[in-house]
Amino acid sequence: MTAARLRRLVDDLPATPEGRRDRLLLLLGYGGALRRGELAALRLADVDRLPRGLVLRVATAKTGPDQAVFLPAHPDPALCPAAALAAWLTVRGTAPGPLLRTVRAGRIGGGLCGRTVARIVQRRAAAAALAGDFGGHSLRAGWATSAALAGAATWQIMRQTRHRSVAAALRYVRLERPWEGHVETLPTPE
Repeated sequence: MTAARLRRLVDDLPATPEGRRDRLLLLLGYGGALRRGELAALRLADVDRLPRGLVLRVATAKTGPDQAVFLPAHPDPALCPAAALAAWLTVRGTAPGPLLRTVRAGRIGGGLCGRTVARIVQRRAAAAALAGDFGGHSLRAGWATSAALAGAATWQIMRQTRHRSVAAALRYVRLERPWEGHVETLPTPE
């Protein structure tokens, strides 16, 4: 799930309650490099809105409790996690509890589970006619891959993915073409 593919996923989302929830889910999962269970476990109280973006307190991370994850604001409202949060909250409301909730016939229900997060990603990828096998970790791996291709250092990727080992973090960098990230494609010194 590259940044370009994420764009395709969110481009056609309707302004319905389900569309607003799914935009937020996709942008948080990608930008926060979150596991599907971490997305499902987020509560409204775990999100801090700042002028520069959002800070999530990820309490279910495998690598330790209450880890802060920063998601910067994006200049394009369609890709901005803070804008997506604001749009979702107009429907969800500000009552405490699970951030991401079920939507049935336009009605807001209880919290999501990790399996439901994976199904939403799969359904949205199919609706966008994306080729490939997508699931709950596609957003996390997509962020790590896009960051690596953009030249992020391994420590920067590990900071966002909250991996403790380099080997574990690098398993999430999933290059599609053999020349991506190859040393010959890197800029040469002048």
